Amino acid sequence: MRDNMIRVFAVLTMAVAAGVAVLAVPAGAEVSVGAFAVGGPIEQTFLETGGRPVWGGPLDNARGTADGGQFQPFEHGVFYTKSNVDGGKAYALNGPILAKWRELGWERGALGYPTSNVYKLSTGGFAIPLIGYFGDTPGLWSKFEHGVIYWTEGTGAHPVAGPIYDIWRKAGYESGAYGYPIGDDYRTPDGAVAQRFQRGIITATS
Repeated sequence: MRDNMIRVFAVLTMAVAAGVAVLAVPAGAEVSVGAFAVGGPIEQTFLETGGRPVWGGPLDNARGTADGGQFQPFEHGVFYTKSNVDGGKAYALNGPILAKWRELGWERGALGYPTSNVYKLSTGGFAIPLIGYFGDTPGLWSKFEHGVIYWTEGTGAHPVAGPIYDIWRKAGYESGAYGYPIGDDYRTPDGAVAQRFQRGIITATS
Protein backbone atom coordinates (compact mmCIF):
# COMPACT_ATOMS: atom_id res chain seq x y z
CA MET A 1 0.00 0.00 0.00
CA ARG A 2 2.87 2.36 0.78
CA ASP A 3 4.29 1.97 -2.74
CA ASN A 4 0.93 2.88 -4.25
CA MET A 5 0.60 5.86 -1.91
CA ILE A 6 4.03 7.32 -2.66
CA ARG A 7 4.43 6.26 -6.31
CA VAL A 8 3.41 9.71 -7.51
CA PHE A 9 6.35 11.33 -5.74
CA ALA A 10 8.89 9.86 -8.14
CA VAL A 11 7.90 12.37 -10.83
CA LEU A 12 7.47 15.48 -8.69
CA THR A 13 9.78 18.48 -9.16
CA MET A 14 12.25 19.34 -6.43
CA ALA A 15 10.66 21.64 -3.84
CA VAL A 16 13.22 21.78 -1.01
CA ALA A 17 16.46 23.74 -1.37
CA ALA A 18 19.34 24.81 0.79
CA GLY A 19 18.59 28.13 2.38
CA VAL A 20 14.83 27.71 2.43
CA ALA A 21 13.20 30.05 4.91
CA VAL A 22 12.84 28.66 8.41
CA LEU A 23 9.47 29.30 10.00
CA ALA A 24 9.46 30.88 13.43
CA VAL A 25 6.72 28.53 14.62
CA PRO A 26 8.23 25.89 16.93
CA ALA A 27 7.15 22.27 16.73
CA GLY A 28 4.97 21.41 19.66
CA ALA A 29 1.92 19.30 20.22
CA GLU A 30 0.61 17.27 17.32
CA VAL A 31 -1.41 19.45 14.97
CA SER A 32 -3.90 18.73 12.22
CA VAL A 33 -2.96 19.72 8.69
CA GLY A 34 -6.06 19.09 6.62
CA ALA A 35 -7.53 15.69 7.40
CA PHE A 36 -4.42 14.21 9.04
CA ALA A 37 -2.22 14.85 12.07
CA VAL A 38 1.42 15.93 11.91
CA GLY A 39 3.53 15.68 15.05
CA GLY A 40 6.91 15.01 16.64
CA PRO A 41 10.11 15.14 14.57
CA ILE A 42 8.12 15.10 11.32
CA GLU A 43 6.20 18.20 12.38
CA GLN A 44 9.43 19.96 13.34
CA THR A 45 11.11 19.34 9.98
CA PHE A 46 7.87 20.09 8.14
CA LEU A 47 7.79 23.55 9.73
CA GLU A 48 11.52 24.19 9.42
CA THR A 49 11.57 23.48 5.69
CA GLY A 50 8.64 25.64 4.68
CA GLY A 51 5.49 23.88 5.88
CA ARG A 52 2.40 23.57 3.74
CA PRO A 53 3.45 26.09 1.05
CA VAL A 54 6.40 23.81 0.20
CA TRP A 55 5.10 20.32 0.97
CA GLY A 56 1.34 20.60 0.62
CA GLY A 57 -0.86 18.66 2.99
CA PRO A 58 -0.25 15.17 4.40
CA LEU A 59 -1.83 12.27 2.51
CA ASP A 60 -2.03 10.06 5.60
CA ASN A 61 -1.09 9.96 9.26
CA ALA A 62 2.45 8.89 10.15
CA ARG A 63 2.97 5.15 9.74
CA GLY A 64 5.52 2.79 11.24
CA THR A 65 8.24 1.03 9.28
CA ALA A 66 9.19 -2.61 9.86
CA ASP A 67 12.28 -1.69 11.88
CA GLY A 68 10.76 0.89 14.20
CA GLY A 69 10.97 4.07 12.15
CA GLN A 70 8.17 6.31 10.91
CA PHE A 71 7.25 7.85 7.59
CA GLN A 72 4.54 10.25 6.47
CA PRO A 73 3.67 11.09 2.85
CA PHE A 74 2.75 14.63 1.81
CA GLU A 75 1.56 16.01 -1.50
CA HIS A 76 5.09 16.99 -2.52
CA GLY A 77 7.37 14.63 -0.64
CA VAL A 78 7.79 12.10 2.14
CA PHE A 79 9.28 12.47 5.63
CA TYR A 80 11.22 9.72 7.41
CA THR A 81 12.50 9.41 10.97
CA LYS A 82 13.90 6.77 13.31
CA SER A 83 14.78 7.31 16.95
CA ASN A 84 18.29 5.84 16.73
CA VAL A 85 19.24 7.52 13.44
CA ASP A 86 20.79 10.99 13.73
CA GLY A 87 19.15 11.68 17.07
CA GLY A 88 15.66 10.89 15.81
CA LYS A 89 15.48 13.92 13.52
CA ALA A 90 13.10 13.66 10.56
CA TYR A 91 14.22 14.32 6.99
CA ALA A 92 12.27 15.04 3.83
CA LEU A 93 12.82 13.58 0.37
CA ASN A 94 11.18 14.23 -2.97
CA GLY A 95 11.80 14.39 -6.71
CA PRO A 96 14.49 12.25 -8.37
CA ILE A 97 16.33 11.59 -5.08
CA LEU A 98 13.19 10.03 -3.61
CA ALA A 99 12.58 8.05 -6.79
CA LYS A 100 16.09 6.57 -6.71
CA TRP A 101 15.90 5.73 -3.02
CA ARG A 102 12.62 3.94 -3.67
CA GLU A 103 14.25 1.99 -6.50
CA LEU A 104 17.02 0.95 -4.10
CA GLY A 105 14.56 -0.42 -1.54
CA TRP A 106 13.61 2.54 0.69
CA GLU A 107 15.05 2.34 4.22
CA ARG A 108 15.41 -1.44 3.83
CA GLY A 109 17.97 -0.97 1.06
CA ALA A 110 21.73 -0.56 1.26
CA LEU A 111 21.60 3.19 2.00
CA GLY A 112 19.33 2.99 5.06
CA TYR A 113 17.47 6.06 6.34
CA PRO A 114 18.02 9.62 5.12
CA THR A 115 20.22 11.79 7.34
CA SER A 116 19.67 15.03 5.45
CA ASN A 117 17.02 16.76 3.42
CA VAL A 118 17.47 17.21 -0.33
CA TYR A 119 19.75 20.13 -1.16
CA LYS A 120 20.76 21.99 -4.29
CA LEU A 121 24.41 22.10 -5.23
CA SER A 122 26.63 23.39 -7.99
CA THR A 123 30.07 22.54 -9.31
CA GLY A 124 30.61 26.19 -10.07
CA GLY A 125 31.53 27.75 -13.38
CA PHE A 126 33.17 30.77 -14.91
CA ALA A 127 32.00 34.08 -16.33
CA ILE A 128 33.13 35.76 -19.55
CA PRO A 129 32.31 39.49 -19.36
CA LEU A 130 29.54 40.60 -21.72
CA ILE A 131 29.08 37.03 -22.98
CA GLY A 132 27.75 34.82 -20.23
CA TYR A 133 28.30 32.21 -17.52
CA PHE A 134 29.57 28.78 -18.44
CA GLY A 135 30.50 25.47 -16.87
CA ASP A 136 27.96 25.35 -14.06
CA THR A 137 26.38 21.95 -13.37
CA PRO A 138 23.51 22.34 -10.92
CA GLY A 139 22.36 19.24 -9.13
CA LEU A 140 20.72 17.76 -6.05
CA TRP A 141 22.04 15.57 -3.26
CA SER A 142 20.91 13.89 -0.07
CA LYS A 143 22.85 11.99 2.57
CA PHE A 144 21.84 8.62 4.02
CA GLU A 145 23.14 6.37 6.80
CA HIS A 146 25.40 4.47 4.40
CA GLY A 147 26.02 6.78 1.47
CA VAL A 148 24.65 9.59 -0.67
CA ILE A 149 22.50 10.05 -3.75
CA TYR A 150 23.49 12.69 -6.31
CA TRP A 151 21.41 13.88 -9.27
CA THR A 152 21.78 16.19 -12.27
CA GLU A 153 19.53 16.48 -15.28
CA GLY A 154 22.28 15.13 -17.51
CA THR A 155 23.47 12.25 -15.33
CA GLY A 156 20.35 11.09 -13.52
CA ALA A 157 20.28 10.00 -9.86
CA HIS A 158 22.91 7.57 -8.57
CA PRO A 159 24.08 6.44 -5.13
CA VAL A 160 27.71 6.58 -4.03
CA ALA A 161 28.70 4.49 -1.02
CA GLY A 162 31.39 2.42 0.66
CA PRO A 163 35.05 2.56 -0.42
CA ILE A 164 34.13 4.26 -3.70
CA TYR A 165 32.55 7.10 -1.73
CA ASP A 166 35.72 7.43 0.36
CA ILE A 167 37.88 7.77 -2.77
CA TRP A 168 35.44 10.18 -4.41
CA ARG A 169 35.22 12.30 -1.24
CA LYS A 170 38.99 12.60 -0.98
CA ALA A 171 39.11 13.65 -4.65
CA GLY A 172 36.71 16.55 -4.01
CA TYR A 173 33.22 15.11 -4.48
CA GLU A 174 31.37 16.36 -7.59
CA SER A 175 33.68 19.38 -7.87
CA GLY A 176 36.80 17.23 -7.95
CA ALA A 177 38.61 15.14 -10.51
CA TYR A 178 35.78 12.69 -11.18
CA GLY A 179 32.67 14.89 -11.32
CA TYR A 180 29.18 13.49 -10.81
CA PRO A 181 28.36 9.75 -10.86
CA ILE A 182 26.83 8.66 -14.17
CA GLY A 183 25.90 5.12 -13.15
CA ASP A 184 25.37 2.88 -10.14
CA ASP A 185 28.23 0.75 -8.83
CA TYR A 186 28.84 -2.71 -10.31
CA ARG A 187 31.01 -5.76 -9.76
CA THR A 188 34.06 -6.30 -11.94
CA PRO A 189 35.10 -9.78 -13.10
CA ASP A 190 37.80 -9.91 -10.42
CA GLY A 191 35.31 -9.15 -7.63
CA ALA A 192 36.09 -5.47 -7.11
CA VAL A 193 33.45 -2.73 -7.08
CA ALA A 194 33.53 -0.02 -9.74
CA GLN A 195 31.49 3.03 -10.63
CA ARG A 196 31.53 5.39 -13.59
CA PHE A 197 31.76 9.14 -13.10
CA GLN A 198 31.77 12.00 -15.58
CA ARG A 199 35.55 12.01 -15.83
CA GLY A 200 36.62 8.51 -14.99
CA ILE A 201 35.97 5.23 -13.22
CA ILE A 202 36.65 4.54 -9.56
CA THR A 203 37.46 0.93 -8.66
CA ALA A 204 37.80 -0.34 -5.11
CA THR A 205 37.96 -3.63 -3.28
CA SER A 206 34.91 -4.16 -1.09
